[in-house]
Amino acid sequence: MILVRADIQGFKSFAKRIHISFKPGITAVIGPNGSGKSNIAEAIRWVLGEQSTKALRAKERSDVLYAGEHGKATKAAVTLTFDNEEGRFPIHAAEITVTRSLTIQGESEYLVNNESVRLIDLTQMLAQSGIGTKSYTVISQGTVDRYLTATIQGRKELFDEATGIKSLQIKLGIANQKLEKTKQHAAQVRAIVDELAPRVTFLQRQINRYEQREQYEANFRIQQKLWYAHAWHNAAKELERLETEKSAHMTTIEHTRTKRIHVEQETGKTTRSILQDCKACLEVIIAGDIVDLVTIKRVHADIEKSLAPAKRVLDTSYEQEIRAEREDSAITAALEQLRNDLALLEQEILRECGSSALASITSQPPTEENIPTDQELRALSQKIASIGEKDPVVIKEYEEAKSRLQSLETQLSDIEITMDDILQSVQALHVQMKENFQTQFTRIQQSFTENFTKLFGGGKAEIVSVPDGVDIIIAPPKKRPRHVALLSGGEKTLTSLALIFAILDVQKPPFIVLDEVDAALDEANSKRFASLLSARSHTTQSIVISHNRETMSVADVLYGVTMHSDGTSHLYSVKLEDIANMPAETPRMQV
Repeated sequence: MILVRADIQGFKSFAKRIHISFKPGITAVIGPNGSGKSNIAEAIRWVLGEQSTKALRAKERSDVLYAGEHGKATKAAVTLTFDNEEGRFPIHAAEITVTRSLTIQGESEYLVNNESVRLIDLTQMLAQSGIGTKSYTVISQGTVDRYLTATIQGRKELFDEATGIKSLQIKLGIANQKLEKTKQHAAQVRAIVDELAPRVTFLQRQINRYEQREQYEANFRIQQKLWYAHAWHNAAKELERLETEKSAHMTTIEHTRTKRIHVEQETGKTTRSILQDCKACLEVIIAGDIVDLVTIKRVHADIEKSLAPAKRVLDTSYEQEIRAEREDSAITAALEQLRNDLALLEQEILRECGSSALASITSQPPTEENIPTDQELRALSQKIASIGEKDPVVIKEYEEAKSRLQSLETQLSDIEITMDDILQSVQALHVQMKENFQTQFTRIQQSFTENFTKLFGGGKAEIVSVPDGVDIIIAPPKKRPRHVALLSGGEKTLTSLALIFAILDVQKPPFIVLDEVDAALDEANSKRFASLLSARSHTTQSIVISHNRETMSVADVLYGVTMHSDGTSHLYSVKLEDIANMPAETPRMQV
């Protein structure tokens, strides 16, 4: 994969649209100081997602928009076109365009093949392809020595980037963000569950009471039916007994009545003779015949004697008949009351238990089960009454709350499973990052030592991993090992370049942009730098912004940048034969 071209318009000093074509190998961009050539490197850095205004030599985001004699550009746009024949980009396309734009209103947009994408998606894609703001694609003079000036701890962060684990770090960052969001979501759901669960428990108790009421009601109906069956059959038996007793009393009444009539008849005959005597006696009295007292007493005694026994028999007959009639009346009244009670009982059974229960009770003999007492039935009835009637609102609320609680608990379980999966992914990423770091760090160590020797023409240098970070040990040729702070400017630059080339050897980015990284090198060191750059030109496309003749000499394509009086930068192609014929004493390219 190579960078095919760059289209820049409205970005910094490039007011008008410029088109730069790039070839494999080395492309050099030259021009005077202040001409705007470094703006090309910054445009490439910007479109790759750079968010630091400091890295773009700006104070505010809007500073990247052209501002000059022609006013301020309404929009800055940079498009990079890549050859994707090797499939380095995770997109099925032979050519990939990446565009970033910013309007004067502050509206920013990223496009990949003219389709809008999020910055994080673009950063992920670029990291997977080996380029991006945190990779070593664009290296400026101001950042070339940051490894040397950084602290031991700061170098660790830089080497995290250098070892090419940025894509894993992005994945880890996304995973941690997901984990944090998932934790927050879990906390929110758990809070709702904690609030809802007691309410569901309370409603569950009420529903349990309703279920208990149903059990009480079912038991009450069974016991009530047993009681009704027992009461009905007892009443029916009593009714049958009274009817039998009444029938027997009717016979008794008939018997006493017949006996009384017979006694009356017999008594009447005994009375066919006593009354005649009384009549004769009365006739004598009436006629005025004198009858002595003795005779009267005798007659009276005879009458009394004749009517003692007859009267007693008759009285007894009357008494027996009256007693039988009274008993019959009592039985009749009892029968009437019992029939009324039985009718009321049947109505109650019909009302409480229904017609089928009444038919079952009246048609079947009573069971031998234990018959409940009135007190037991009342106790059951009181339990049912104490629970109260079912409240449909409570039942509905319980069903809704329970359903929601179950849904939330299922959701919480899924969230916890997701959290476990994310945690496992995070742990796996940490392991992979550690392994990748160690592998790549070892390769950087080896390459750094080799590049240092080539650039310095000898000497020794190594990078070592220490508990607090990464340290660098430098020993230029014929010099003792020293701290990087004691190196000269040229030595620092060469050391930094050796380390950068070592990182590039490991990262193998598809292209690199070097912005005046050779500014501090003398002629001899410039030759070594150019030699290293040329040696890598077959595998890594290089875009070099430079004043250095040695660097220009190894370029395959040259572009010159000038600035017009109106403050706009313009791009020109430069003939290589013109550069080749320049006098040796000319230190800088003049365009």
